[in-house]
Amino acid sequence: MFSTSDDNVVLNQIVATHAPDGRDIDVKPLLLVIKDIFHLATSIIPGEAQISCKCYGIGDAYGTTLAVFNTLSSYSWDAKVVQALAAFSVSYGEFWLVAQLYLSNPLAKSVAILKQLPEIMERFDYLKPKYEAITNLVRAMLNVTSCIVDFKELPAQYITHGTPAYDKTNVLIPTAAYWTIRSVVACASQIIGLICMSNE
Repeated sequence: MFSTSDDNVVLNQIVATHAPDGRDIDVKPLLLVIKDIFHLATSIIPGEAQISCKCYGIGDAYGTTLAVFNTLSSYSWDAKVVQALAAFSVSYGEFWLVAQLYLSNPLAKSVAILKQLPEIMERFDYLKPKYEAITNLVRAMLNVTSCIVDFKELPAQYITHGTPAYDKTNVLIPTAAYWTIRSVVACASQIIGLICMSNE
């Protein structure tokens, strides 16, 4: 965890990447698809702008997170978070779809064999705490993302730009975006770690 001064340095670096170009993107439809993917994938568990990472951890989680922010620099905070979550949801959904179908679908079986997923599923009981931790973090990421999107879409009659209430909340958005995208990177690392674990 960071100390307060580290938090300020990190936040300043993240805010420095923020250079929205004025495009207004309706992220709600994409967020609904992401929620569907995570909900359906979570129900599969028994009992990109892709984020690419190295096996067993992303080497430098902060550096990877900063790279994601640099890639998404021209977008608003809500669009940054939704797009990072969308990239992760593709990998997450694919992982669980193949894991679910590999016994009954020849294509899924071939992909599962290449990804060595049967070995992972055979060790499900041993790995269940990891699956549950990832699922809990995904839920938290979705909740925070929904709050960021909902805040941006609040009608002016409820909260006006420049008021103390608006400013107090708005200053927290970059921090929430940072920790959400950092969590995306951590979850991606864990999924890749599970796949790499079966390669040993």
